[in-house]
Amino acid sequence: MSGVLQAMEPRLVLFGLVLTRISGLFLALPMLSGEIVPLRLRAAAAAAIAFVLSMPMSTAPLPQGPAALGAAAVGELLVGVALGLLVRLALGAAEAMGSLLSMQMGLGFSGVVDPLTQSEGPLAALFALAAWALLLALNGHHELLRGVNDSLRALPPGAALRGGAEPLLLRLVESGGQIFAAALRIATPVAAALLGTNVAMALLARVAPKVNLLMLSFLIAAGMGLLALAISGPSMARAMSDHLLTALGRMRAFALGR
Repeated sequence: MSGVLQAMEPRLVLFGLVLTRISGLFLALPMLSGEIVPLRLRAAAAAAIAFVLSMPMSTAPLPQGPAALGAAAVGELLVGVALGLLVRLALGAAEAMGSLLSMQMGLGFSGVVDPLTQSEGPLAALFALAAWALLLALNGHHELLRGVNDSLRALPPGAALRGGAEPLLLRLVESGGQIFAAALRIATPVAAALLGTNVAMALLARVAPKVNLLMLSFLIAAGMGLLALAISGPSMARAMSDHLLTALGRMRAFALGR
């Protein structure tokens, strides 16, 4: 019996390291780390993926000793989180765009009146769900699995951070800086329409100061924003699709060690 356990030990260690990397990926993706997906289902999915990916892999060389295993587990967790964050940051562009437009349309006014509500506006949640739908439509979940599989080949379990954590952090900082640029680029048509609406109302208030525009401004801004969203929605969806494809390509490049 002891001989069987000794023979299985390297395979169990390999499975544990791969599972740690998968768990890090799940932690970084909001739809897989929140309360929407039950914890048991997430754990079962992570274990199943780790089992399938670890079976064809070789068990040598693996770290030996508790200290080496602990350091290897931390490295695997960081690599998994980095893979997920490269996609999560791209999805964050949709949320940032929704927050920006909600504020301009007056839909996020509750967050200004009462900051304790931590409300980012209804468009932030709507755009986040739309971005997730686009990611699934683009087979992004398949690309995530391919990225994890590629990372296991380029960065074998137990050797994830032998080259240091600096390249990983630089890639994350670069991706994080592109969130706001992508959000502004995608939301430009609607933001320009709302800016023109606000300028027109400001000029009207100067010309006709007796007109009470405070009550009408919210309705006008929301109506113009919704009209601009309806007109520019297809182009915004195409731009968001291109942004997500770029993020998936960046994630695959990182997984391959490029």
